[in-house]
This record gives sequence, C-alpha cells and structure tokens, in this order.
Amino acid sequence: MNTAAAIAQVVEDLRTAAGTPEAQLSEATGIPRATLQRRLKGSPFTVTELDAVATALDTDAAHIWVTAKHLS
Repeated sequence: MNTAAAIAQVVEDLRTAAGTPEAQLSEATGIPRATLQRRLKGSPFTVTELDAVATALDTDAAHIWVTAKHLS
C-alpha cells in the first residue's frame, strides 16, 4: 500500500469510528466533498487538508502519518 492510500485508510477509519459522515467532514474542513472523496480513494492529501481533517477528527496530522506509515 502506498503512503497516500495508507493515509486515506487511516482517515477513513477515524471518520467511521467517530461516526462522522463525509458531508459533515467536508463542511468541517472546508474541503469540497468531491475533493474529499478523491482523497479518501487514495489521491494525496495536501498538508493543509490533512491538518484540517485531523483537527475535525480530534487528532493530529502526526498521528495519522505515523499510523499510515505502519500500514504502508
């Protein structure tokens, strides 16, 4: 699994565990829903997007990155 796909998996796992619908995450982060859907399918998140997602999911980007590195 490449890094972008691993990050997408971690974000999706966190989103699902939090019970946060994609639409709500999109609104909370300011990332358009279509863009968020592409990111969750493995298109790389920008640093700004990853930070916004981490904040919305009550974690930090470093946690997402480290967890993803263990998957890839």
